[in-house]
Amino acid sequence: MKTLKAGNKEYQLRLTTKSCVAIENRIGTNPLNIFMGIEENQIPKMSHLMVILHECMNSMNHGIKIEDVYDIYDQYCAEGGDLMSLIELLVGVFEESGFIPKEGEESKN
Repeated sequence: MKTLKAGNKEYQLRLTTKSCVAIENRIGTNPLNIFMGIEENQIPKMSHLMVILHECMNSMNHGIKIEDVYDIYDQYCAEGGDLMSLIELLVGVFEESGFIPKEGEESKN
């Protein structure tokens, strides 16, 4: 399971179907569209990434508010994290949750 470390805490990250639908409703598109744009050198909106992170965190760390996510991300960056490493982490969550094939694997039909 993927984790985000910030401060003295580790937050487990997981994406469920329910959380994926919640992301779609909040950002107005399938979250995979966000990551597909990266391949075309489009940087995702910070607000979209925070919504995705919030839903990934909320699946395993109940009660986290979006305002908490902002503070957690600020702490993550203060400790050496950056936007690109967050994006890589979130892509890993999508892979582990079965929404996209893991790197080097083909999708099962």
